[in-house]
Formats: sequence, C-alpha cells, structure tokens
Amino acid sequence: MFIYSFLFYCILPLILLRLLWRGFKAPQYWQRWPERFGIFKLDAEFKSSKQKTIWLHAVSVGEVLASRELVEQCLKKYKNSKVVMTTMTPTGSDQVRRLFGGRVFHVYAPYDLPGNVNRFLKKIKPDLFLIMETEIWPNMIVKCNKKNIPIVLVNGRLSEKSLGRYQKFPSFSSFIFNKINTICAQSDADKKRFSALMHDNAKHIMVTGSIKADIKVNDIVRKQALGYRLTLEKDAKRLIVLAASTHKDEDEILLSAYKKLKPLFPSLLLVLVPRHPERFNSVAELCRQEKLAVARKYQNDVVSDQTDVLLADTMGELFMLFGACDIAVMGGTFIEHGGHNPLEPAAWGLPIVSGQSDYNFALATKELIEVGALYKVEGVDDLARTTKELLQSTLLRRSKGQAAIDYIEKNSGALNRVFGVIESLIQKN
Repeated sequence: MFIYSFLFYCILPLILLRLLWRGFKAPQYWQRWPERFGIFKLDAEFKSSKQKTIWLHAVSVGEVLASRELVEQCLKKYKNSKVVMTTMTPTGSDQVRRLFGGRVFHVYAPYDLPGNVNRFLKKIKPDLFLIMETEIWPNMIVKCNKKNIPIVLVNGRLSEKSLGRYQKFPSFSSFIFNKINTICAQSDADKKRFSALMHDNAKHIMVTGSIKADIKVNDIVRKQALGYRLTLEKDAKRLIVLAASTHKDEDEILLSAYKKLKPLFPSLLLVLVPRHPERFNSVAELCRQEKLAVARKYQNDVVSDQTDVLLADTMGELFMLFGACDIAVMGGTFIEHGGHNPLEPAAWGLPIVSGQSDYNFALATKELIEVGALYKVEGVDDLARTTKELLQSTLLRRSKGQAAIDYIEKNSGALNRVFGVIESLIQKN
C-alpha cells in the first residue's frame, strides 16, 4: 500500500492539472475541490443523527442511473438510515441531485490517499460501503476493511482486458479484492475472472445478474417521452433515430450514415446525444460543416420539418429520449471504448444497433443478439444498410422491440438478489 500511495502522491499534481484543463470546457470541474480531499461540511441533522449510514460510490452518470432503484429501495426499506452518495464527475453529481434531491447526502469521492480517505470516513462514519461496478480504489477498501465496514461490489463486471491489467500486479490485486466482503457479479464469466484474482476467497463471489436489467419505465417518464415525441413530429409523422452517448470520432460515422439514409427517408430525424457536455459545441459545428440543419435542445431551438439533427445538449434526459424514438444506435461501440448500456433502449422496446466494441456490456449484447433484439454492425455502409431495413418495416421494428422487452422481463430480479446481500450485512453490523 505504501508504494501505491507514494505513486498516487507523485501523480497528484498531474491529476489537478487535468482537473484545471477539463474546467476550461466544463467549469464545474473548478468547483468544490476541497471535497476531493475529504474536506466538506455536514449539516446539523446529519451530524447529530445516530442512524446507520449506507455509503454508495458511483463514478459518473451511468453508474448513478444504474443505482437508482437500489438507492430507492434503501431509502424505502431503511427509513431510519442515511444514504451518502459519492461520484467523481460533475455530471454524476448533477444526476444524483436530479434523481434524489435532498433525500441523500452527496459529496465528491476523496482522492484515494490515506489522509483524504481518513477525513472522509471520520465524518461520514459509514456502516456499509457499496461500490457500483468495478470502481476499485485501494485505500478506500483497505481503510473500510480496517474499520470493519462491510464492502459490497454491486453489479460487478470484469473484462478480460481489465483482468489482464490487474494480473500484472497479482499480489497487490489479490490483497485488495480479498478485502471486499461480497462481490455481486453480473455473469458467470465475470465470476470466473474475479475468482482468478481472489483465489481462496472465491466463495465470496455470487452471480446476481445485472441490476441494469431491472429497469422500469414509469408512467411519468412515459408521458414525458410521448409528449416530446409529439413536439418533434408536429403534425406530420416522421421516423426518428437516436444515437446514444457518442464519443469523439463516432459522430462522423453516424452523420455519414444519416446522409446515406436521408434521400430514402426525407423526413428522417437524427437525435444525437454526445456522452460528454464539453463536446456539445464541437458536435454542433460538425453538423453544420456536413451541411446538415441542426437544432439544439438546450437552446430550445425549433425542430421543423427541415431539421436534420437534433443535438441533445442536455444531461440526464437520455432515458426519456429513448421513448421518443424508433431506433437506438449505441455510442461507444464504433470506437474502441466498450459501449454503453443497451438495456435502457431495450426497456422501451426499441430495436438496437451497435458497433463492434461492446466489452463493457458483452454478455447483454450477445444475449440481445441471440433473441433478435440487437444488430451488430461494422462501418458506415453496414450501419446505413441495417438502419434502412429497420426504417422500411414497422413490423420488423415491432418484432425486434418486443424481443427486447421480453429479454428485460426474463432477466429482471438482480436488484432483489443484491438487496438481499445488503440486508444481511446491515443486520449483522
């Protein structure tokens, strides 16, 4: 641990410089720096309360959204407990506040150095530490373990690529992972890879499935999506394709495919949702360079019959936007990024199109392909050809969408299994 902490101290100036640099595009990165060093204020109610505290760490927006139902269950079941949520990014912070308001206490996670973590734990005094997916910070884990705070890795996934990185430091990785009380793995393959790191303590790994499959489209969101769809369509019906969570170098691919489809479907609208807010302006400029008429959602631009691209330059609305569209194309899959959650559009009953890079959701992608809900394509021509087939047939879109809904219903239940683990640890503690 000494070597790890020493190296972290050495690179800390670079981390702070990166924070400064990111702040030029997203000024929120310049705010609330003391929190990243475990320095923050608790309100009087929190400090005086003797209730148990559940700490959940979710790195950014995707993990916060995935944890939503879990947090809601904790708030409902343990009304006399406090829930603390930490994130690493401003967008994750905004999402926590949008979803939960003052019902949870939010603060940025401390940088993983002994002093920072000690200050954080001394203030929060958690009775249980929940880590979403595989956001492993060694000092956080070791310090919690020393204080006998149970640790649960929720929705655990470990790709072959990540396993390879951990196995470069086998003793250190085994030391850290073996301090986690329970790993709730998404699949048998994930369990096998975690077992390779934990050796004798593999009995602490259980397969619960992905809580991302426990997605519910509630009536409020459904109504919002329907209303927004009517706003986009005006009086005339039009087909709408949504490109979700796109990254740098992907927008060009999607816009090229759109331009191939536009002559065949003159009223086609592309809803483009960049993953990171600092890219909103550059993506809008790219659309103009491609001679496409672009409207920006945040600026309340009018979406007319002549609009080619709606740039969704807002945060936290992606799930609602899926419900306003006919086809979902998953970003992060047309570059080597590993993709984003295809279960969200599946919950809406949308046919899904993905590129080749899917290691973040390999099992879900594979199974969605097997049930006929998802197409995996390669390159602009393949993307345009597949999307064309779906746009031409309402029946095809409906059958693929129904397959997606059936898959979600069949694979739900992970949330209850994870919550069972949490309940048993809280009762013991």
